[in-house]
Amino acid sequence: KFVKVSDRKKLQKLVSEYQIDLALGQFDKTTLSSKLITTDTYLYPQNVLFTGTHRHISSIEDLQNKKVGILVNGNQHQLLTSLQMKPKVYNSISSLMKALENKKIKAGILTDYEYTAYLNKHPELTSAYLQALNSTKKSDLPKLTLTRIKDPQITSQQLVGITDKRNTKLNQTLDKLKDGNDIIDLSQKYFSQDLTKP
Repeated sequence: KFVKVSDRKKLQKLVSEYQIDLALGQFDKTTLSSKLITTDTYLYPQNVLFTGTHRHISSIEDLQNKKVGILVNGNQHQLLTSLQMKPKVYNSISSLMKALENKKIKAGILTDYEYTAYLNKHPELTSAYLQALNSTKKSDLPKLTLTRIKDPQITSQQLVGITDKRNTKLNQTLDKLKDGNDIIDLSQKYFSQDLTKP
C-alpha cells in the first residue's frame, strides 16, 4: 500500500511515528531515530538553481540568508538550509516565478525535469528569447529572464529509503535493479532521463 503525502514534514512525521514501513526521498539523517536505517542511494535527480538576470547573483554564496523558492512537494528544503539559504514554499511553478518576478525571493530551485518542461512552455523566460528579440526598448523586454546558477553542491540530491526493518533485503533488491539496468529503464520511463549516476 502506498501513502502519498504533500510535503517532507508530513513524511518525516509518519516515519518517526512508525506509521509507514518505508519512506522514499531525501532525508536529514541527523533528525532520524537511531532505530531507522537508510538504504543505499538509488537516484540522483538533478536540480536547477536559477535567478532573474536583473539580480546580479552569480553564486550560491550570494544567496546565503536569502529567500529561495521551492515547490511544496520539492525535496530541496534540507539542501538549501544546509547551504544557509531560506526556503520559501510555493504551491506551483507559476506562483514561484511570480514571486521571483515581484522580487519576493532572490532565486528558485526546481528539478531539471520541472525547469526544462516549464521553459518549453514559456520560452520568453530564456536568454535565447531575449537575444532573438534584439531590442533595447524597455517596453519590449520581458519582465523576467531566468539565469542558472551552477554549483556542484546544488546540482544533485541523493534519494534514499529509510526503514527500521528489511534494510538488507531492500539493498539487495536495489543492487539487482542496478545490475540488470532495470533502475535505468524505470528512471527513463518516469523521469525521461537517467538519474542513476551522481
